[in-house]
Amino acid sequence: MLSNQAKRILLVVGVVVVVAVGAFVAVQTGLWTKWRVHRYVSRAEALARSGAGEAARAAAMRALALDRSSVAATRALLSVLPERNLESVLLLRVRIADLDPGDRENMRQLAQLAIALGRIEIAEKVERDLKQALGEAPEVLELRARIPAARGDFPVAEEAARALLERDRANVVGRLILALAQVFNGTATAATEQELTALATDKSVRLEALRGLRDAALRRKDEPRALEMAEAIIAEKRANFPDWLVRAQLAAQAQPERAEALLAELTTQAGADPHALGRIAVWLRQSGLGDRIEPWIAGNEALRRDPFTEKLIRAEAYSAQAAWEKLDALVAEGSWRELEFLRLALQARAARGRRDEAAFGKAWRAATIVALADGKTTRLLAEAVRTWPECGVEYEELLWRVSKTGLQHSAWTLPELFRRAAGRKDARMLRQVSEAMAKAYPASEAAKNNFAFYSLLLGATPDRAHRLAEELYAAHPGDATITSTYALSLLRRGRAGEALTALEKLPAEVLQRADLALYHALALAGTKAPEKAQARVAQVVAADLLPEELELLREAGLPPKP
Repeated sequence: MLSNQAKRILLVVGVVVVVAVGAFVAVQTGLWTKWRVHRYVSRAEALARSGAGEAARAAAMRALALDRSSVAATRALLSVLPERNLESVLLLRVRIADLDPGDRENMRQLAQLAIALGRIEIAEKVERDLKQALGEAPEVLELRARIPAARGDFPVAEEAARALLERDRANVVGRLILALAQVFNGTATAATEQELTALATDKSVRLEALRGLRDAALRRKDEPRALEMAEAIIAEKRANFPDWLVRAQLAAQAQPERAEALLAELTTQAGADPHALGRIAVWLRQSGLGDRIEPWIAGNEALRRDPFTEKLIRAEAYSAQAAWEKLDALVAEGSWRELEFLRLALQARAARGRRDEAAFGKAWRAATIVALADGKTTRLLAEAVRTWPECGVEYEELLWRVSKTGLQHSAWTLPELFRRAAGRKDARMLRQVSEAMAKAYPASEAAKNNFAFYSLLLGATPDRAHRLAEELYAAHPGDATITSTYALSLLRRGRAGEALTALEKLPAEVLQRADLALYHALALAGTKAPEKAQARVAQVVAADLLPEELELLREAGLPPKP
């Protein structure tokens, strides 16, 4: 029989063996690591609640270092990151989406952040993943509307918003994107602005609604109203640098004496961001304040610490002063590595300024060859050249070339080409861009309608245009924009009575839209109702019309007001 001492020894040995085996099993199965991760996550949460942000982040990072596949550790770090650290937040949300694709709220937040940061490809992946999981759910339709709106492809965004509102008429995102699309497609009415004003009371979309009101005012050249909205925008917590820049542009036009104060505000907002600092220099040049660029460089510590950005901004100063020899010397030698295409483009700009077309052609060809080798550098080149008045033709040629290299590029190049053509009232180019959009997006009825409209206006490919107008109207007789195209088709074929019938089937408040006044007046004139036609044409402003539309009015004997 064992003594008490022997029993105690055996008990101790047994405990040691059990603990050792347990520890071995825990290490082998990862339980030990999981326990430590849990401890660090709990510590991070407790420290965050007590306001010790730095210590909380350190604990969360320790947890993540132990297990990079831990959803809990990733969420803990996300919860204690500063809001301004958007790129890191984006990466953490991407990781959570990979580890826990069933977290719908994270997917929604990820898509919104990706769109805000211009990472459209991430938002598109989220939309595909959500569609696979949820089908045509409202949150999927919301993303489908948000993504083209973020790219500036408002015809597609408008269609997607209408599809969303068919499922959920009160959906705030659908209402917002539809209103914004109407602003940017040039079909905004007083009702559109009333909708944006109502949406601006909703915190979730207030900033976007205010931007829409600002842009609507800019489109109708109401600078005081645009400035009022711009001031409201920068008071919002989520206002970004472009918002401050637009406000500075408007404020400087209204009160030139504020230029110095506005420059100081912009510099504070830009911080050390080289892209933002470069945009300030462009604003100074475009505002006729090019002589302020060099003193601004000298007084900006962030620029003194970043010689390369200083060089780019000095290039803006030389361009503003038409000091082409200085610009040429600035970019004559050395390699700018991944930005070599920009050095070559600046060489081309200097040559164009000196009127040396041979040197311009050589440098510009070299710049485009380098830039077109990479989609990201292609867009960087386009963004730079967009503000160069010496290279407007080359800019549009570049956009056309890039638009043919894939949907990911046509999504931003074609809307930009459309905006430029609309700005100079170039119906032929508007038709050309609309045709390219219809080919790139064969399901887009807005693009098809635009192509039919401009074809009918110009008398180009009439059979195809008439057929397309009829098909679109048969499918969407209640769509005002499609109805106006169908009315033009009927008017071109001498069927004014049918055109009037189609237009007057629209609700009375819709028919009063300014963009329908021209075609309603033409239909009334064609049905021998001159008094009504004259009353309707009184709502038409000549400055808003294309030359071809003015010609239609002259032919009908309906001169619009100036």
